[in-house]
Amino acid sequence: MTKIRKNKNCYMSNFKTQFTILLIMCTASWTTLYAQFEVLITITGGTATTTCGDVFSPPDPQFSVNIGNTGWVTYPPDGSCYTDFPNTQWQQSFNCLSDVPPNIEICFRAFENDPNPFVPCDVNESCLEEICGTFPLPPFGGGNFTLALPAGGASEGEVQFAITNQGFPGGINDMICAALDLGSFGLFDTLGFADLSVFSNYCGTNTGEPNPSDDGANWNNDGGTWYSFTTGNIVGSAVGVLANSDPQNTGDPVNLQLAIYASDNGSCGGNLTLVGESYTPADFDEIALAPCLQPNTTYWVMVDGSSDTPDEQYGVFGMEIIDYHSTEAPDLPCGALSLGAVPDNDFVQDTMLSNFCATAVGDPVVSGFGTQSSVWFTFTPPATGHVQIDARGNMSTPFPLDMQMAVFESASGNCFGPFVQVSDGVDPAGMDASIELSCLDPNKTYYIMIDGTANQFSRGIFDIRVTGLPDDTPVFDQTVVLCAGESIQVGTSTYDQTGMYSDLITLPNGCDSIVNTDLTVLPPLLIDLTIDQQANGMGGTDGQATASATGGQTPFAFEWSDGQTTGTATGLVGGDNYCVTVTDAEGCQDDTCFVMPFIVNFVPTVNGDSLSCNGDTDGTIEISAFAGQPPYSFMWEKDDLSLNGNGNIPNENEVVTINFLPAGTYHVSISDNIFDTTLTVEIWEPEALNLVLVNKQDPGCFGDSDGFLVVSPSGGTPPYSYNWSNMGTTDSLPNLSAGLYSVTLSDANNCPAAFSFTLDDPPLFTATVFEQKPVSCIGDADGIIAVNTNGTPASFLWSTLDTTAVVQNLPAGAYSVTVTNTDGCTATASGQISEPATPVTVQINEILGVSCAGQSDGMLEAVATGPGNSFTYAWSPPNAGSTFDGAGAGTYSVTVTNDLGCTAEAAISITDPAPMNITASATGESCADGSNGGNGSIFVENVTGGTSPYVYSIDGNTYSPNPLIPDLTGGTYTLFVQDSRGCESSTTVTLEGVPNLSFDLGDDMEVVLGDSVTLDATPSFTDLNGLTYQWEPAALFPCQNCAVNGFYPTNNTSVTVTVMDETSNCRFTDDITILVNKIRRVYIPNIFSPNDDGINDYFAIYGGTDVEIVTTLKIFDRYGGLVFEAQNFIPEGNAARWDGRAKGEELNPGVFVYFAEVRFRDGETAIYRGDVTLIK
Repeated sequence: MTKIRKNKNCYMSNFKTQFTILLIMCTASWTTLYAQFEVLITITGGTATTTCGDVFSPPDPQFSVNIGNTGWVTYPPDGSCYTDFPNTQWQQSFNCLSDVPPNIEICFRAFENDPNPFVPCDVNESCLEEICGTFPLPPFGGGNFTLALPAGGASEGEVQFAITNQGFPGGINDMICAALDLGSFGLFDTLGFADLSVFSNYCGTNTGEPNPSDDGANWNNDGGTWYSFTTGNIVGSAVGVLANSDPQNTGDPVNLQLAIYASDNGSCGGNLTLVGESYTPADFDEIALAPCLQPNTTYWVMVDGSSDTPDEQYGVFGMEIIDYHSTEAPDLPCGALSLGAVPDNDFVQDTMLSNFCATAVGDPVVSGFGTQSSVWFTFTPPATGHVQIDARGNMSTPFPLDMQMAVFESASGNCFGPFVQVSDGVDPAGMDASIELSCLDPNKTYYIMIDGTANQFSRGIFDIRVTGLPDDTPVFDQTVVLCAGESIQVGTSTYDQTGMYSDLITLPNGCDSIVNTDLTVLPPLLIDLTIDQQANGMGGTDGQATASATGGQTPFAFEWSDGQTTGTATGLVGGDNYCVTVTDAEGCQDDTCFVMPFIVNFVPTVNGDSLSCNGDTDGTIEISAFAGQPPYSFMWEKDDLSLNGNGNIPNENEVVTINFLPAGTYHVSISDNIFDTTLTVEIWEPEALNLVLVNKQDPGCFGDSDGFLVVSPSGGTPPYSYNWSNMGTTDSLPNLSAGLYSVTLSDANNCPAAFSFTLDDPPLFTATVFEQKPVSCIGDADGIIAVNTNGTPASFLWSTLDTTAVVQNLPAGAYSVTVTNTDGCTATASGQISEPATPVTVQINEILGVSCAGQSDGMLEAVATGPGNSFTYAWSPPNAGSTFDGAGAGTYSVTVTNDLGCTAEAAISITDPAPMNITASATGESCADGSNGGNGSIFVENVTGGTSPYVYSIDGNTYSPNPLIPDLTGGTYTLFVQDSRGCESSTTVTLEGVPNLSFDLGDDMEVVLGDSVTLDATPSFTDLNGLTYQWEPAALFPCQNCAVNGFYPTNNTSVTVTVMDETSNCRFTDDITILVNKIRRVYIPNIFSPNDDGINDYFAIYGGTDVEIVTTLKIFDRYGGLVFEAQNFIPEGNAARWDGRAKGEELNPGVFVYFAEVRFRDGETAIYRGDVTLIK
């Protein structure tokens, strides 16, 4: 949205004297929009002459003025016609300083006026001469100007006018040094009224300003406006800056942000420190705390609007500075604020106290909380020694303290401690803290520490009250239960029997207390132990025992030595030692120990049998046992974990059989209630039947039947029998062809086993024809063909009748061959000799054109295709390889030859690129934006020729693709342009500059009090007309617009001088620090001889330039009589000299006493006393 800027005239340059008028005006006129700046052009005078005249009358020269093309106004008056001086001819309002245009055109005409007598106030121009000029509109202030026609025209003349800007200098408090002064205030004062929409931030910027986020705030300065206020001789510990957004509902709220700054030298140009800030995004109003401000000190307030939402950044607001009437409490015990003696049944208190400036340095340790910003108080208790201390955060202010409190007694009786904590108090759920104390000594002083909790209210404002309470001698009732044999001591009494007892206790601090005791002594505690179940064998874990108790106080708790906590302990181990402890409801205990009894073990028997055939599963295992505790249980498992099972043996010596088992090792585990054991048993089997091939012959040739097999048996139980797949029944088979032969072998137990054997044909004898060399070029007869076999060849016969393995010099075509190996086997094969499918070709590609006109850096590449594994290249002009590097404009050809001798040719022509042409413009330096120049620029408007894209530089080293080269000073530059191929061209560009206003006040210096200092701020700029000067501190330099100033510094001083050129708005600032060495240069002799010999005839005080005046000089004789007196004289020349006379009479030699009071230039006064001896 567009923000309408409203009524900015509601700011006043003199806030103190016009604040009331300002409030009335702003309150009543928000609907009428006032501008911040009013620029006026007033015609103050002018003349005109003309060479033309009337036929019937003398010449009537007049002139007219046109300002900003708003129309012509004629001067001077003629009767009731035309316009008189002075006349404000042009007037225009602007919201912000940046809205004021930099200049305006004014035109002047002089002419002979021949008006029509029948037209009132007619203007009829003749002999007209006209001139126009452009004049600057000042940012503030103004000046007088003249616009004159050149001599020699038909008419001549000039006009005088004044241009003024009635706005506020500095841009409506946009900069800290143009801050709006809200005035000064002291303790309990308030400046301003936050419920009036007095201020706005429409013209705020952040140029050259501090940023609160740099000092830890959670917001940035986007467009702050500035205000200042000065504290008085006394200022409270808490000062708040309250700002309300659009309090009068004008329709233009702003989401406010506040920051408060202090300067290290008290001026707007010093180093700034953030002393307070506030920004809550959800609340447009803000209040910022500025604690612990120094008296007679200026502070600056920056008001900004949040830029998070554009509608909330600018608007109107009211503001006031508030002293919250609080007083900072003392930070150390030795400065503690005394609340005095607390009366009986009454109170002492203090209010509106704070801990904003406090630290935790030197604080004693508090048991209940950690200290961070503590302050101290003292009080004396009432006679009852009973008080209530209440500390409450003051909720009438925006800054209440979240209280935590501790009370101490000093072991030494003074503020140096050491301190002994009496009590502490903090309420985590509230802001207040209370402590009630009894038995305090009314003759002692107690110390109260007030601190804040570690949250947002750790520092704040609070009230404290100490109330005297009635006597509260305590009565304590106690009920005590003891175990048999125990006793209790109350005071000086000891009790060990059941009964009711009452004792009076007197404490060392004087407080009494009554203790009533209801005592019960329990009967002795006794344990009864029963063994419920013995363990099954030594180490058995199934033993069980039960413990019970009598006496003591029920209920009882049991704890066994193995960790069990019930009356009955289970899982006890036979033969182990155990203890049990019984504890009653009052903690009385008894214990007993025992050894767990156990039962003996059984004896097992396990047997296994043998198998008939390898791999059978009809084996058995027999299991039995005696002794122990039948029945017995067992588990069995084969060693390879493939089989397992379990069962029971009901009776002693009873045998249980496990059937249908394969051969192998078995593990059998047997157990009863008290014992278990594991035995191993084996089920045997014969070796597996096996048949081994002892001799074999494969068929001699592929497909023959001349092979045989011979086998040998083993394993099982001999003798053996055979049953072959070809009906054979012996251990050998003759006349076999290639194939698979199976046999079943059986032993004496008829256990069978199957086997098979294979006879293989020899490999099939084969031949393969291959092309060893194809025909090189199409139509040639240089092909080579050859044959390979998988055996040992003995002879070859080709279709060409050749009888070798390789045949040469053949044309392309089909060929066959028959090969016989050494075994007499034959193989036939055929093959093909090929020739290239395509001829050799070549093409020249332009890989890189010529980069710049006249260069030879182009690159060509010859690309050959067609048959062959490699190519050679012959270039014209000569060059090696497939590429031609360094080519210039011209024609190039290449002949390519492959590794077979086939050739091809190609040619290409390349040309130069066009040269580059640069078009550029320049923008000169300006100070119109508040800078001091350095903002000129060069813009490359167009580049033709070369190869885009282009890059640009003004030093020939650093290039950028941006055609705009900014941030330049005035001068002549060489603009370099480089294209994508590195070609470079340049041109010269000239920028207009701004004046150099730099000057140097010199290095920081040290002077002696009374010395003068002269500072020269004359710039190096040759044209010093139109320069203005600003000296700070202004009070030291009455001549503000002087280039050279001198003064007598009396204290350490920082001087800042700013020079500004009114025409260009450029400025320059320098500063210097002058340290003043305050050596008091007063010299008083201790002897003189007033004998008129011209040597040391007078006694006088001599001083340096640091001495302003001697206010009093008195000389006394040894009896106290005044012999000489002088007042208010400067100790130089012959002023106030004593010639050794009193009342006109010469005095005798002797010792005299003098008293002198001397005032120095820095306002300090010193007393000098001593004696002087008068001699003759």
